[in-house]
Amino acid sequence: QRTSWAVWALVGLLGFSSADAGGAGAGAYAAGIDAIACAVTFVLSLHPRLGKKGGSRLDLVLGAVAVAGVVLWRAGPLDTTGAALLAVGCEVMALWPTLRDGWRQPGTESLLSWSADIAGNGLCIAAVGTASVAALAFPVYVLAAAVAMTVVLVARRGRAVTGTRAPAPSAVAAAPSLLPG
Repeated sequence: QRTSWAVWALVGLLGFSSADAGGAGAGAYAAGIDAIACAVTFVLSLHPRLGKKGGSRLDLVLGAVAVAGVVLWRAGPLDTTGAALLAVGCEVMALWPTLRDGWRQPGTESLLSWSADIAGNGLCIAAVGTASVAALAFPVYVLAAAVAMTVVLVARRGRAVTGTRAPAPSAVAAAPSLLPG
């Protein structure tokens, strides 16, 4: 959805920028590449055959919060640590629907991609130049997000391989404590 990709790009830019300004150095590269990939995907989604309209109210709220965070950070009242924590907060909220969809339809996400992200993001954390909240918050978050999504995908696909049936959609809806979001 176009709106979701725009939000991921905006929040990713805030996360990368705050990590870089906080002294992450090469440790911010994964966040920067992710923000660029989200922006490119957003641009591609504008093509009628590639993207789909839609998005949730949460996407709009997260987009507004990300834009406000960039403005507040650049205008002065929000320091680099605050901007990094705001980016992580927005990303956590935006990750929930992705985790939920990965749980419900694990075939719609790339296990290889999410698994590779674990290695890449781990290397970026090892490359962080300055150990501070501003430098580490976003890189640690993107690693944790990749781990969480990989665990969800492995768990759900493992059920399919072993023949254990996934719960019916009504059972999934009735058990919200088991699902993200």
